[in-house]
Amino acid sequence: MLPVIVLYDSECGVCNRLVNWLIKRDPHRRLTFASLHGTTARDLRRRQPVIPSQSDTLVLMRGTQPHEKVLLRTRAVLGVLALLPWPWRALGPLRFLPPVILDPPYRVLAAVRNHLTPRQSGQCNRE
Repeated sequence: MLPVIVLYDSECGVCNRLVNWLIKRDPHRRLTFASLHGTTARDLRRRQPVIPSQSDTLVLMRGTQPHEKVLLRTRAVLGVLALLPWPWRALGPLRFLPPVILDPPYRVLAAVRNHLTPRQSGQCNRE
C-alpha cells in the first residue's frame, strides 16, 4: 500500500479531535499523522512546495516520489474519508468537485476553529 500522511495543526483542539476521530475509524491503520509544525512537514515541504506552512490547512499526501499526490483543505478531508470504511468512504468522490465549491465552508471553519475549542500543546493519540 502507498504511504498516506495527514498533516494537521497539532495545536488546534478541533484538529486534534478530528485526528482522534479518524484514528478510531481507521481499523487498518492506513493513515499516518504528523504536525504541520514538525520536521516531517518541513521535509515534505522541500519536495512539495504546495504544502502550506500556515496551520489552517489540512494536508493529505499519498504515494511515493515522483508520483506523490497532495490534497489540501476539503479535498484532503474527503480524500481521508475515502480511505475509511463505509459509510465514510461514500463521501470520498466529492473530492473531485472544484475547490471553489468545496473550500469556502472549510475556510470559514478554519477561521473560527480556535474559538470552538482551546488550543492544545499535546498531539493526537497516534503519530
